[in-house]
Amino acid sequence: MEDRENCDGEDTLDPRIQVALEKLNTTTDEINKLEIEYDEANTTFRMLLNESTRRLKLLLKKLGSCIERARPYYEAAEVAKRAQVECQKAAVAFRKANEIHAAAKETVALAEQRFMSNQHEWQFDNAWQEMLNHATMKV
Repeated sequence: MEDRENCDGEDTLDPRIQVALEKLNTTTDEINKLEIEYDEANTTFRMLLNESTRRLKLLLKKLGSCIERARPYYEAAEVAKRAQVECQKAAVAFRKANEIHAAAKETVALAEQRFMSNQHEWQFDNAWQEMLNHATMKV
């Protein structure tokens, strides 16, 4: 009798469980559908990949010698581009160094001029001496 009661009890499932099972079935159907779409997309991708590979091989066969003959030009163009960038950097550094050198020469000339105009004083204060040494080192 207890078995009969259990069977009757199993027929009437808790509504929450029934909703969860229906949701699970729906989700499983959706997963299966997405797996089929994935397989189809993967097959299409493989076909496109094979076709593209075949076309590239044909182009390589057709244009391979042209590519090999043109390669030195493009390699030289890349080297020239790098050399141009380095040259521009060197030009900027030279301009900066030249400006610093000109300013230092001017400072030394001003210090010498001041010293010569005040020869009767023969006093050379420490600040001027330090500035002159600094400018001389830059020159």
